[in-house]
Amino acid sequence: MEIIRDFAPSKDNPRNSEGCFFRRKDGTFLFFYSKFAGGCEDYSASVIAGCEISRDGRKLIGEERVIATTEQFGAQNIMCPSLFALKDGRLGLIFMVRFGHAHLVPYMMYSDDEGQTFYGGHFCVNEKRYMVLENDRVTPLPDGRILLLMSEHMPYPEDQNVGVYYIASVVAFISDDNGQTFREYWHFEHPNPGTCGLQEPGYSFLPDGRLFIYVRSNDGVQWTGIAPDADHLPGLKPDPRFPSPLSPLSAKLLPNGKTLAIWNPVPGVRGTPDFKGPLGWHGKRTPLVCATTKDGETWTAQMPLETDPTHGYCYTGIGIGDDFVLLAYCAGNVDDGGCLCRLRVSRLTFDELD
Repeated sequence: MEIIRDFAPSKDNPRNSEGCFFRRKDGTFLFFYSKFAGGCEDYSASVIAGCEISRDGRKLIGEERVIATTEQFGAQNIMCPSLFALKDGRLGLIFMVRFGHAHLVPYMMYSDDEGQTFYGGHFCVNEKRYMVLENDRVTPLPDGRILLLMSEHMPYPEDQNVGVYYIASVVAFISDDNGQTFREYWHFEHPNPGTCGLQEPGYSFLPDGRLFIYVRSNDGVQWTGIAPDADHLPGLKPDPRFPSPLSPLSAKLLPNGKTLAIWNPVPGVRGTPDFKGPLGWHGKRTPLVCATTKDGETWTAQMPLETDPTHGYCYTGIGIGDDFVLLAYCAGNVDDGGCLCRLRVSRLTFDELD
């Protein structure tokens, strides 16, 4: 694996995190990410920043630009972008807007020129709710519908301005009209949620077209399920093939007929001493490994991607080239202020995955 660029934190830019990619018709890539200026917490002021990457995935080209800012929403924070092609040929962009400790909802914009300009912004959820949609989590369905898999945290009933419960459940929203409107579609709860429930869900396609759905938990493993399509509630359950701390998995279908999964494989339970590791609180997010599957049942052995025990690795965005993938993931250490503060872009060939 080849490291292309580290977006290191600085005094005026204390955190760079949560990236996503989109491959344009000329083969170059858009790369958008969360760029913080007001601190390194999730409620700190930030922008969605964008740059371009060459066709071969080996260098950044052009100037970085600002796509959206916290100030234009009168919000606390914006973060976690996802870029995706719509069935009408336009480019869609969704990111999260945080108005307070109990109000976090996704916002959608459109581009007619492959990301040079964006317009037509609106909220996907028009209620005051606390939804979490992580970066690079949106891939339109074969029929063009847009599925948003989110975790929802409920506000404290006595004071909704204080915050939300850490326990979360999975909720699906879907759009039939290129994202102009979304409706709540289905809901799934952990039967014994403990302190965390089910958080930060995502989905990918398997080679046969089924949906592979994954969710982080506090059970020492990812919860996963396979559904024939988005209209069927998946049978999510703990999956011992994906031992994990409370850290998200990422997955994408590759053009070589395999689905790629990336995650942290060392179990750790939040609230216990073994959860911390060498970084203090970094959630045992090292090493970072990957595996592939052709059927969703049998996965290859774990392949290490990053192994430095002094860094944490998480929130991987995946961009797909002809014979390689681009990976964007948090890769910070103590000197950076934590694992979420440094963003790394790396290049991995399909041959390396075989």
